[in-house]
Amino acid sequence: MPDTKAPYIQADNAQDKALSTEQLLSYARDLAEVFQAERARREALEEANARLEEEISERIKVQNQLIESEDRYRTLFEDSRDAIYITDAQGRFIDMNRSFLELFDCTKADVLGNTGQMFVSSEIWTEFVRELLENGSVKDHEMQLHNKNGAVMECLVTAALHRGKDGSILRCQGIVHDITAYKISQVLVQNATKMDALSNLAGGIAHEIRNPLAISSSAAQLLMDDNVPEAFRKDCAKKIVSGIQRASVIIENLLTFARPVTEFGITALDIVSLVRELEKSVAGHAKGQRVQLVFTFHPQPLFVNGNAALLTQALMNLFMNAFAAMKETGGTLSTTVDRNGADALIVVSDTGHGILDEHIERVFDPFFSQSPWGNGAGLGLSISYSIVKLHSGDIRATSSPGKGSTFSVSIPLA
Repeated sequence: MPDTKAPYIQADNAQDKALSTEQLLSYARDLAEVFQAERARREALEEANARLEEEISERIKVQNQLIESEDRYRTLFEDSRDAIYITDAQGRFIDMNRSFLELFDCTKADVLGNTGQMFVSSEIWTEFVRELLENGSVKDHEMQLHNKNGAVMECLVTAALHRGKDGSILRCQGIVHDITAYKISQVLVQNATKMDALSNLAGGIAHEIRNPLAISSSAAQLLMDDNVPEAFRKDCAKKIVSGIQRASVIIENLLTFARPVTEFGITALDIVSLVRELEKSVAGHAKGQRVQLVFTFHPQPLFVNGNAALLTQALMNLFMNAFAAMKETGGTLSTTVDRNGADALIVVSDTGHGILDEHIERVFDPFFSQSPWGNGAGLGLSISYSIVKLHSGDIRATSSPGKGSTFSVSIPLA
């Protein structure tokens, strides 16, 4: 009898085989997805690892650069000849170099934790801190400091505050430069300059007064002779009077340097009108010396507080100096009166022989003159300088040898 169940069994087997194939394909797809995901994760890990290695390498490089920079900074810090210090936000010392310790003759243990007030008086320290907090920095602040043993030093201090992002003070760094030796040398140079000036002044006075006194003395001795003719006697008397007058003029000019401005009659005067009058006064002298006058005036009056007689003398001395420079050759004397800001400016220029470069700084010194001995006392320009200074003004000289000189006088407007 035939087996009627066989077809069904065969059909079930075929179905089972079909299901198994689909499962295998599903498994294969799942495995492929897992493999791809794993490969993606591995690639991501490799990329992250490469980035990490690059970052580590960069950090090592930066760290090495930082160490190198710190080494350079420490070398500069320690080897600097100037005293360098660092303080915290409260102004307490946290670091300083060898030069600092040598300057103040102390050790680190003496300084750490203390403030700068251990080296300076409370008044100076308060002023320094106030300026530092107001401006954030202080440059070349001159102050007297003392070392651990109390020895006083003249110093220049430069300091700057370092702040955080919120504006709070993190620390302060500063440099102390000892200028004691420079100050001492400066005083010695000033004293030497004063002594040199006094020596030149004394020599000039001696030469200028001795000459007229010698002439007067000789003439007086001749008058003592009873056999001297009357005409000769009168001539001797004139020489005595002339010598005394010359000595008196020199003494009067010297007194000009010592007179305070309160002794002079100060009034508001128009400097333009004053110079116009001077132009008329020197016109005849200029014509006789073949000098052309060129005067240029401000269109409006320029009033200054001054003494007309003294200012006339000061400017006349400049004109006479210009005439002397053009005595042999003639030339042009140019004068300009103008306004320069808050000052009246008078500029006097000539086309004479000029002033040598090595002499330009001495033209206002008493008894300094480029003229042959006996042709001038060398007081004209120095008197002009003194008069201008008495009027709170300024006078300057510029020159080109062989081309002429220019004197600029500025006086504050009233």
